[in-house]
Amino acid sequence: MISHHDLHQQPESLTRLPVRSVGPFIVLIAVLGFAGCRGSGVTRIPPVSQTPTHHHQIGKFVWHDLLTTDVPSAKRFYAGLFGWTFAAGEDPDYIVIFNHARPIGGIVSVQASENQNHKSRWLASLSTKDVDRDAEFVRTSGGLIHEAPQTIPERGRLAIVSDPEDAQLVLLRSESGDPPDRPLAINEWMWDELWTREKDTSIEFYSLLAGYTHEWVREASGRGYDILKTGIHPRAGISSIRLDHVRPMWVSYIRVSDAGLMAERVEQLGGRVILAPSADFENGTIAVAADPEGGVFAMQKWVGKPGGN
Repeated sequence: MISHHDLHQQPESLTRLPVRSVGPFIVLIAVLGFAGCRGSGVTRIPPVSQTPTHHHQIGKFVWHDLLTTDVPSAKRFYAGLFGWTFAAGEDPDYIVIFNHARPIGGIVSVQASENQNHKSRWLASLSTKDVDRDAEFVRTSGGLIHEAPQTIPERGRLAIVSDPEDAQLVLLRSESGDPPDRPLAINEWMWDELWTREKDTSIEFYSLLAGYTHEWVREASGRGYDILKTGIHPRAGISSIRLDHVRPMWVSYIRVSDAGLMAERVEQLGGRVILAPSADFENGTIAVAADPEGGVFAMQKWVGKPGGN
């Protein structure tokens, strides 16, 4: 799977990362928008699968939302970088992201907070069997519930939480089922990776939360990479943070055809390269970047065996 990248590399770039994520307050505003609390009635946001599958793949990350204070800027950046297109849903504050004709995520308009030190945040949705039970597990394990479980028409039941290290994610039980595993497409989400200071504790926490098994994979270089799996399917990775200025967070990967070229384009479009493209990985070149408002994501030129997401 994706090769290990210990986060002690390139400290000059990494120390420019925000220390904290968009905080719980800004996330709460976004969820209130989802729930139609701006006076527009009950909001309907699209399901995570175009065609109902009625099958749930517990432990799979099935959707990605960008919370941002500047939707026009985000649309310009991601359209220029990945060729994504956008369409407003039934709620004008929720924009659906398309890679060609396939919906792959959403953009949520949120309000700025005076003390936030970046204004954009990618938030991944994890398929779970029982949102209420799992949210309570997060709370009793030392995490936080930022928005209690609620049911959103078409999307399903969800809660926004953070793990004991404050890495945020959405717990989701999709109303119509999860997208099937399929061959990875260019410019679509391919992987999610937890940056953590407490690797062993995180492995235990997420294994209990999502039923993962853990596998440590040794690479030809002698380094290793920690993978969380459901059955035979790798679902997420874990990397250790070695720098004080890098906060724990979930980082989502996008498959690209040329990570070096895309990194150049990030800067041309007003974004920032956090980790310069590196080919020192067995499954392709990896770069980490941020959009103009600070939303962090990773890009990888995948050269391994064909996979599914």
